[in-house]
Amino acid sequence: MSGKPAGCHQNGSRITSGTKDLSRPVPYAAPLSPVRFQTFLILAVLVTTGAAVSRASDVKIEPSITVSEEYNDNVLLQPQGEITDYITRIIPGVRAKYNAPLWEWDIDYAYEYRHYARETTREDPIQRLNLLSRTRIIKDFFFIDVKDKYDMVSLITSRDYAQIGPLAFQYLTKQNIFTVNPYLVFRPTERTELTTGYEYRNVWYSDPQAIDKNVHAAYGDLNHLLTERLKMMASVRYERTDSTVLDFTHSTFLIGPRYEYQERSFAWCRIGASRFSDYDPDKATRPIWDAGILYSTPTVSIRYETGRTWIDDALTIIRKEDRYILSASRDVQRTSLGASLAYREYGSGGFSDERRYTTAVSFSHYLTERVQGLYSVTINKYQRYPIKSPDTTSIAYLTDVLINYYANETLTYSINYRYADSYSHDVYLDNYVNNRIIVEVKKTF
Repeated sequence: MSGKPAGCHQNGSRITSGTKDLSRPVPYAAPLSPVRFQTFLILAVLVTTGAAVSRASDVKIEPSITVSEEYNDNVLLQPQGEITDYITRIIPGVRAKYNAPLWEWDIDYAYEYRHYARETTREDPIQRLNLLSRTRIIKDFFFIDVKDKYDMVSLITSRDYAQIGPLAFQYLTKQNIFTVNPYLVFRPTERTELTTGYEYRNVWYSDPQAIDKNVHAAYGDLNHLLTERLKMMASVRYERTDSTVLDFTHSTFLIGPRYEYQERSFAWCRIGASRFSDYDPDKATRPIWDAGILYSTPTVSIRYETGRTWIDDALTIIRKEDRYILSASRDVQRTSLGASLAYREYGSGGFSDERRYTTAVSFSHYLTERVQGLYSVTINKYQRYPIKSPDTTSIAYLTDVLINYYANETLTYSINYRYADSYSHDVYLDNYVNNRIIVEVKKTF
């Protein structure tokens, strides 16, 4: 195991983050950077898909250009001494799809250039990439999936700072997740399907405080149809994580039924166990679950779900998330309504150190065939319980008003007002108000 970066410290097996230190040592095995990934992907495509290109295929390439102007009255999200600026964005992009008998891929790429009229900051252009590829080595039996996602993400997993403002840069980092997944699909009977495979995942961050990692996983998923409506599901997964500060393994097992009680409506419940080596200081076997119920009609959908899972975390490698989410939506003619309540609890191993309560309401309506109005309100309450520190609470209100005018199938005009109001008695930097007005034109070719 390599030495850990300065600015991170290890308390037993529990990893926490300190202040930034740009003198981060080179990790033991440099993860794939986006540039190295693109070179690798091109070579892989030439080697594995030459046969597919020669057959009948379907190709669709859709370039686009977006230009917008934003007024922002608190660009740096400061509690006092707010700074106003005008932000010009130019975003060329391309959406490309390719389908052939042995290979298919879907690429969505955008390059965002920003200019700040008052030079409140100078930042590199932001690139976003979402790539999905599937190669059918042996029809209906042997597959290879390749995925890559490159984007700006929050350093703090429980809070999405990317949606608050363009200059919440102190809370954001570039992230690239590259995945290669060869797998086999067995069908021993008409009612049984077994999928088994290997997955390699590389997670890279641009921020020197964040922790890069490589994950090697072996897994198996079993689905058996007991009746036309009742299915039994089981999955087992073993992961080996190699990071710049800690190496560990993670084993999980889940089993349970899924019952479709009417068309497009079903309930499911899977329970199981999870165990870490090294990452969890107790190294105990802990319960995990994934359960819920969905009621759906052509116009109404109601869903409740709960589960425990582990998600990528820039500062602690991974993070436990317990979730309880109730959501409902209704679509009638030109109007859509949505509402949700959610409670999430975050932690590492057997510890919980943050809670998040979310209430969200959304409304959209077509005023005419070409004019659409959208309105949404989201309220987040954050409670943090850091080790050896006082409890803290923050409440953030986000309001979004959007009007779209669809001039034709390829041209859209938009005007957007976004309001953010954050308050905390304990955390000074969580006190700010932000107003943004954005005028945008998007052209698809």
